[in-house]
Amino acid sequence: MSKLASKAKDSKLSNVVSKEKQPKPRLVNKSKAAPTPTSVRLTGDDKVILSNLVKGINHLSNSRLSESDTIRALIRYCENAEINDIFQSYKDGL
Repeated sequence: MSKLASKAKDSKLSNVVSKEKQPKPRLVNKSKAAPTPTSVRLTGDDKVILSNLVKGINHLSNSRLSESDTIRALIRYCENAEINDIFQSYKDGL
């Protein structure tokens, strides 16, 4: 190897370029499975509540969320909720 090639190998620029190629760690683990379409039947009142939630969240958020994003957020929010509280909300809605 020539002197110039060995200097180029040890240069700071090559170290910077190699560092840039390394992927940055993700803050949130991306789901392995692709989302599949799921049909949900909502009443008129449920649609109004959902649209009001979407409007409220979009008012706070910098990016616009869809109804699907809002439903996903509600699922994650309820993941840690008490099952009895969720069932009570269901009974109140009947």
